[in-house]
Amino acid sequence: MLFNLDMLTAVLFGLVEGITEWLPVSSTGHMILLNQITSFYTVSDGFFEMFEVVIQLGAICAVIIPFFWKLFPFTRESGYVQIKLSSLLLWGKIIVATIPAAIVGFFFDDAINAAFYNPMSIAIALIVVGFVFIAVERAKKGKKVRVSRLSDITFLMAFVIGMFQTIAAVFPGTSRSGITIIAMLLMGFSRKLAVEFTFLLAIPVMLGASLAKLVKLTEAGTINSSVAKEVFEKVFDENIDPDAYVKEHGLAQVNDEGLLRDTVAKVIEENPQSVEDYRNGKEKAIGFLVGQTMKAMKGKANPGMVNQILKELL
Repeated sequence: MLFNLDMLTAVLFGLVEGITEWLPVSSTGHMILLNQITSFYTVSDGFFEMFEVVIQLGAICAVIIPFFWKLFPFTRESGYVQIKLSSLLLWGKIIVATIPAAIVGFFFDDAINAAFYNPMSIAIALIVVGFVFIAVERAKKGKKVRVSRLSDITFLMAFVIGMFQTIAAVFPGTSRSGITIIAMLLMGFSRKLAVEFTFLLAIPVMLGASLAKLVKLTEAGTINSSVAKEVFEKVFDENIDPDAYVKEHGLAQVNDEGLLRDTVAKVIEENPQSVEDYRNGKEKAIGFLVGQTMKAMKGKANPGMVNQILKELL
């Protein structure tokens, strides 16, 4: 019974995400408010966090399909594959516009969530952005459009749009699409172009969010990259919290220098030929020794420390 309720809840969250993602209102804000009204019964908090991100993949497909040929950088002419400069430039502008919010989100996400990830902050943000939209619409009424094509967007314009996008990164409930549309209208973009470029910006933003939590675990030294891949698969296959799974299965990265030195010393002792090859100038031999150490540590050793210790002992 609870499983069926969770399935209905998943459909409801998917509908809210699908509708609000492409309107100039905050999809994240609506998801948080919806979670105050109804929530899953049988899933962990970690799974729900990942679920919120994963359902955005459908929204990404909704962008990629209609804009595929604008984004695809290759074309075939006279039997030869050629690179479309216009598509490469478009990707460059999308990346430039994404960088500011990506930096803010990566380094300050936890602090931002602790400060603003609550229904009151989101309700205030939704109201404020609504009034700003009305004000901008009135201010721009009758004004001449200066930018009407994707090719007219400069890299500087893209960066400025990206700076506006950081507002949505800092304040949950502030619509990412809404704030970027406001920025572009103020810069003289046509409404059609503002909406189109906003949709394109959603692709790297939502894809990046899908991996952000695992990247943080890896960067913090909690897990290494090989373990991150395993955890990523388990999160979606078995409804588990990433942090809890790492702790429960003893997958935390080993940074104990004493233990690593003992293991490396043993690997050196057991592989004299590789040691001799390395000392004779074959640099690749150290890669084999690193691999043997990682194997002995069941993939949990800190690769950087292993490399450093090997070079010291060799």
